[in-house]
Amino acid sequence: MAQSYIGNFLEFIISLGFSLYIFLVLLRFLLQLVRADFRNPVAQMLLVTTNPLLRPLRRIIPGWGGIDLAALILLVFLQVIQLTIIGLLPNRSMVMPPGLFLLVLGLLIDHVVWLYFFTVTIQVVISWINPMAYHQPIGVMLLQLNEPLLRPLRRKFSMVNGLDISPILFMVILMAIHFLVAAPLIDQGALPHGYL
Repeated sequence: MAQSYIGNFLEFIISLGFSLYIFLVLLRFLLQLVRADFRNPVAQMLLVTTNPLLRPLRRIIPGWGGIDLAALILLVFLQVIQLTIIGLLPNRSMVMPPGLFLLVLGLLIDHVVWLYFFTVTIQVVISWINPMAYHQPIGVMLLQLNEPLLRPLRRKFSMVNGLDISPILFMVILMAIHFLVAAPLIDQGALPHGYL
């Protein structure tokens, strides 16, 4: 029984550490995708924390068509390592292919969903509390990250009584992706045929 509690705590610590780093690499990848300004102090922090693993990978895996393939491979690798370490804990099962592939894909899609969900939420809260914060480094980064996805919704759906509903619509789309794409992939990957 005590082993179960220790296993749960270790799984939490491992998941927390890996998830935080995965989110940093993912944020850097998405900011590169939208061609954000990396002179921003927040973006500089991302470079400092992710360069130790990304730089060596970039020597082997070049980018392609403006896409940082090294970052994508690092994201997959980190997720696989996290699941493998957790699978080695007491009372845990090792996920094996093809379940591992589906689980990693589902988890990475889910990470993208939650990253955008939180960044859009923070952006909305900032716009209510202090609209001038958009001139600060974090506000600039949020705009550069989220606007390419919010702008098309804003164009398509006009404001309702002066209220910009694009963040709400975007969050509904994110939740649709979570429930209809990521969750089924995660569940399918976690089925018994995917375990050792």
